[in-house]
Amino acid sequence: MTHDEFHPRKIRIYKNGDEYFMGKRIILNERIYRSYEQFILSMSKEIDLKSGAVRRIYDMNGKQMRALEELENGCFYVASSGEPFKRVNYATEENGLPLSVNSNRNLALPLRTDTRGRRHINGSTGGLLEDDPKLHDTSDAIFTPTSKAYKIGVFENGDVNAQSMKLILNYRNCKNFEQLLKFLSSHITLKTGQVRKIYDAQTGKRIRSLHDLEPGHNIVVASHEPFKRGTYQIQNL
Repeated sequence: MTHDEFHPRKIRIYKNGDEYFMGKRIILNERIYRSYEQFILSMSKEIDLKSGAVRRIYDMNGKQMRALEELENGCFYVASSGEPFKRVNYATEENGLPLSVNSNRNLALPLRTDTRGRRHINGSTGGLLEDDPKLHDTSDAIFTPTSKAYKIGVFENGDVNAQSMKLILNYRNCKNFEQLLKFLSSHITLKTGQVRKIYDAQTGKRIRSLHDLEPGHNIVVASHEPFKRGTYQIQNL
């Protein structure tokens, strides 16, 4: 091994689905952890999961880590006993590690601390933070505090045999398009990633603005893939 491979890496590991656990700081030294299997075994002693021993490690995008080389210095990860990654707002301490919300470091954003001294990573949108300016842009707003809510039906892209998920859009959860994506991601777990695209379920037309929505709309959500045509179980809402 080279000197760089022996250089210790600092990471923080959270419990899957536990938004109140502040994370366990781990010094990853390959002189100690000679294999990924040894590391996983050690994490079972470090991280006390209610569901059992640590079996999987995910990054903040929900990608499963499979080798020590994939764990990067200064990054955050989630430990699981085998269940799928749960997208919740994992919290970091004010004196925690430098923020990097996924193993590729391409979603790192500055954080502000709230009144409780906690900082939040939004797992549901692959790193979009609660205080990200995109969540507060109201230029395409369609709701006011007194507006009537929209009831919508949501399908996963290509899942034409399933009934739609019924959701309510209102002023609190749909101030702008980014917040809508966040809201949808928190309710629907796609195999391909977070919700980043929305289509009309009947026409397949891409929905790019809140103004493209209407009450009773049936929509299809996707990550980055194109619309998959089929006869979705459209309902009058």
